[in-house]
Amino acid sequence: MKVVHISTRDTGGAAVACIRLHLALLDSGVDSTLLTLDKQRDDIPNHFIYDLSIIEKFNLLAFKIINKFNKILKLKKKIAFNTDSFSYPRSLYNLHKNDLIKSANIIHLHWVSGFWDYKSFARISGGKIVWTLHDMNPFTGGCHYSGDCQKFIYECSHCPLIIRSKHNVARNNFLYKKRYKGDNICIVTPSIWLKNISHSSNLFHDYKHYHIFNPFCTSIKKTIDKNLARIKLELPIDKKIILFISDSIDTKRKGFDILINALNKINSEEYLLLIIGKSGKQFDIKSPYIHLGYITDFEKMALVYSSSDVYVITSLEDNLPNTVVESIFFGTPVIGFDTGGIPEIILPNINGLLCEEVSVSALLKSIEYFYNNIESFDREKIKTLAMEQFNNKVIVEKYLEIYSL
Repeated sequence: MKVVHISTRDTGGAAVACIRLHLALLDSGVDSTLLTLDKQRDDIPNHFIYDLSIIEKFNLLAFKIINKFNKILKLKKKIAFNTDSFSYPRSLYNLHKNDLIKSANIIHLHWVSGFWDYKSFARISGGKIVWTLHDMNPFTGGCHYSGDCQKFIYECSHCPLIIRSKHNVARNNFLYKKRYKGDNICIVTPSIWLKNISHSSNLFHDYKHYHIFNPFCTSIKKTIDKNLARIKLELPIDKKIILFISDSIDTKRKGFDILINALNKINSEEYLLLIIGKSGKQFDIKSPYIHLGYITDFEKMALVYSSSDVYVITSLEDNLPNTVVESIFFGTPVIGFDTGGIPEIILPNINGLLCEEVSVSALLKSIEYFYNNIESFDREKIKTLAMEQFNNKVIVEKYLEIYSL
């Protein structure tokens, strides 16, 4: 059995989940390869960057030149988004012609925005297609998270996340996806939340759906002592350290402002907020904080998790965040909202807390409750439960069952 995983990038949360599955399959003896459009990492075995044909290089150059002239002549279509991410179902790449894809028994799609064109479904011959969804984009008119909008259940049109546009972009994208979506595709979702939403969508309701957790990197086996981790990171031993992580801290749906407002109400020197991720803004935080930036070194992230009393995730929408799984694997409890796939991981009063509602006051109440009962959260027990829940062997077996159907 030959499996090729397709991902636009090799960095970011969805890419990390894809890579961990690829590595878990390799460890199980499966002939697995990873194909990406962009390549930033050199530590992944059987990892190939997409090799552009002469025609694709020409088309890409022409596209850039046209865009440049449109900007100069101010002819570029005026379109503005009230969203962090909006993607189109078309691309300039002919993946169906790629040798890795042509020789594969299983073509496993992951986060493929800007890389995979929906027309490729009809052009693939022989290989079975499995698609692990990391957000809602594959079945919407372009958004990756729809907020309160439910138009994807019927037909996306006049997207509420598009502030200004001359064209009905969402409807055009939706109809393009519907026309070229393919017939025989297996859908896998890491969260039950996303599985239910995908199954209710107009585009994907007729596909078979399966729920399988993302695998985890199990190279670090032992729980790291909290004080030792703080010493290595040069963090204060005596502070109450709260951790926040996001690829992009400025992403609205990550809800960082809610955490800031909660901590500003506490306004205590006892607390230290540890922030991981990219940001182009200044933080208006009254309590002490340290921004360590974007970290790609997993061993350093292990120290970050281990040094923290609690990881707070304030996502308003999220699939199954890798960060929550990583946190509990290092025995660090998690406080989060009852949104997306987060409640599928958090076991209240065991490995974390779920806030009563999405609000500053509810988050503040949970933080205060946690620190008043911090001794009841057993870090070794949290890690043991995580290893049972996110067992790579079981996850690989479930994928192999789907591959063989």
